[in-house]
Amino acid sequence: MREGVPVQPRLRVAIAPPIAQTTVQFGIGSVQSAQGPMTGMFDTLLHNDRYTEALEGYLAESWEISTDARNWRFVLKQNVPFYRGGEPTGMTMTVADVIHSYDVNNFTPWQDGNSGQLTPFSFPTPEYFDIISDHEFIWKLDQPSWTWGQDINSDDRRGVISKEHFDAVGWDGYVADPIGTGPFTFLDFEVNQGISMERVEDHYRQTPLFHELAFFYVTEEVTRSAMLYTNEADISEISQVLHEQAISRGFEIAYSTTPSARFFMFIGGMFDPNLQDGYGNCPPAGDDGQPIKAVDYQCPPGRYQIDENSPMRDIRVREALNLAIDRDELNDVFFKGTAVKQTLFNYPQAWPLHQDNWVPYDFDPDRARELVIEAGYPDGFDMEILLPPASPSLPEIGDIMEALVSYFDAIGISAELNPMDWAQLAPYLRERQHSRGIIPSRWGAPVPGDVVGDFRNNVNWRQEWQGHPEVYEFIDKMEAATSWEHLQQLEVEAVNWTYEQQLMIPLFWLTGQVVFNPQTVESYESRHIHMGPTRHHEFTVPVYR
Repeated sequence: MREGVPVQPRLRVAIAPPIAQTTVQFGIGSVQSAQGPMTGMFDTLLHNDRYTEALEGYLAESWEISTDARNWRFVLKQNVPFYRGGEPTGMTMTVADVIHSYDVNNFTPWQDGNSGQLTPFSFPTPEYFDIISDHEFIWKLDQPSWTWGQDINSDDRRGVISKEHFDAVGWDGYVADPIGTGPFTFLDFEVNQGISMERVEDHYRQTPLFHELAFFYVTEEVTRSAMLYTNEADISEISQVLHEQAISRGFEIAYSTTPSARFFMFIGGMFDPNLQDGYGNCPPAGDDGQPIKAVDYQCPPGRYQIDENSPMRDIRVREALNLAIDRDELNDVFFKGTAVKQTLFNYPQAWPLHQDNWVPYDFDPDRARELVIEAGYPDGFDMEILLPPASPSLPEIGDIMEALVSYFDAIGISAELNPMDWAQLAPYLRERQHSRGIIPSRWGAPVPGDVVGDFRNNVNWRQEWQGHPEVYEFIDKMEAATSWEHLQQLEVEAVNWTYEQQLMIPLFWLTGQVVFNPQTVESYESRHIHMGPTRHHEFTVPVYR
């Protein structure tokens, strides 16, 4: 570790408030990006290298996949402590902690809302694990998965917690006293204020260079800017339109080491009114308040009030929505030309098997208007844009959606912004109330193998593709891939289908950019994904006295 005293021993990071605020990574449902500020406290089995995205070991010393991809063998590092107060607790990480964390992080009653994507493969019960020793086990799956390490055990998932501590203090006790194997330990937390941590001395993989780390949860962008200028924050995430002013005042920009987020929009309305959601339920709940369990994926008639005449069901309307948007203008105005226009929301142009016929949509409002008329709407129609709050990695989202309203109005579609917080949005989507809506989203940039998970998500939580039976066929084929190369070919077939069917509104690949104070921070190099500047701060280099 570098010698010296940092000019500012406490690293202070101002971000938009996470969707869910807590001190642990479990109990936050499917809100994956809410875990960002806690990544310094909880390590995962595997980790994506922050420069190359290659999988490497954190808690796992090594791993291997069986020839049929149904058995994953993990060898864990030994003598890795759980930490509190910057010091080892006396408890060390074992296989029992990994299995318990899988349960708490993903399954009811601990984590209601996530299991729909996981149950095709494994459950946290003994028959799925061959335990060889305290530090070696075989994870058995019901179906082949060449991406299990990425899907469940890597750094954009939830980390390992202590089973011994959880058994002793319970859920509430762990929230009050969170311990993990990460390079930072918990100090304090206050809702809508932030969370702070202190470094672990002699951490098993990387002792942080800053002595403390504090995240300030600040909704107003102008306030996050002001915190930089008044030396109340060292790193702040603000819209790129404000970067020039910050640079003129002596601040600098840190860029994500890889593309950090994908910005796109879901198109609602393509539901099958008879299909349950991907969690095995037919919400809303029954008279007893419990979700109604369906049989063979069928829901009782009338469970949903679905608009089966939604314009979104017409491929011509979906194409018109894409052609109505001037992506070049949005890129210039909001991202200073630094964003890359998407062809597909889940398959970057840089991937080797990207097809030549997959090209970004042109801006063609005249053709878009013709398509709306051809679809049977000469007078246009009304729709809504469900607007989530600003979140880490995309503070510009509200202003961009305002611009889209004018684009859609120009082709005869009257779009109304419907702002929602996350507590409102989740049930709104699960109850399929967005038949005439589109939903802007930003996810972390994908890695190879993510396509099948994206397909499952679109028949689970948001459910927009249920009206297309082909999606289930593609899921079955990808889950039964016989090799990594076979899976990659199936991914190409699957995303080509989404491209031809106009199932999404792809917008941009974004590279995370944050402003930092060079008087206190020498460098911040992180693969942001969609969590903003919350990760890899054990490597952030301070300015020394």
